[in-house]
Amino acid sequence: MPYDTRTPYLLAYDYLITYINWFVKKYLGPSARGMLIIDAKEQFHAEIERITQARRFEGPAAHRVKRIVEFSYPVDSQKNPMVQLSDLVVFCAKKFLEIDNGYRDAFPQDAKRFYAECYARIHDRIRRNKLVDRQGHGMDAINSYLKKIQSKPVGQWKRRYGI
Repeated sequence: MPYDTRTPYLLAYDYLITYINWFVKKYLGPSARGMLIIDAKEQFHAEIERITQARRFEGPAAHRVKRIVEFSYPVDSQKNPMVQLSDLVVFCAKKFLEIDNGYRDAFPQDAKRFYAECYARIHDRIRRNKLVDRQGHGMDAINSYLKKIQSKPVGQWKRRYGI
């Protein structure tokens, strides 16, 4: 991999490219193209450029990303309402997964239910609940790694939170 896979931001960026490319290809038709808008992170600028270069131009042509036209258009999240909204969605999902996986047991029951209800609204809109495997030679290791580290709710979470 052209980056340190132990850095969550870079791993997430790389996976997001895989997911968006899959989504555009499967649901939006042959002429559709996607775009990544990310929060500007100066400390990762060089790595983001490297990942972008590798995903678009390196390796076999069959495994290159073709459905994303603009990779990393950086936006200041404090000035853009759409990025703020996506930050809120990610925050609510993160809090619920922390609660459900036992990292926030001290939260009041009302807070736990609130985040569970938020996550239920998000979860119902997800097009794919399983990871999209990255295709290509040597990608089995990264696919296995992502499956091991992914955070997901414990079984029957809706019943446990009364949803």
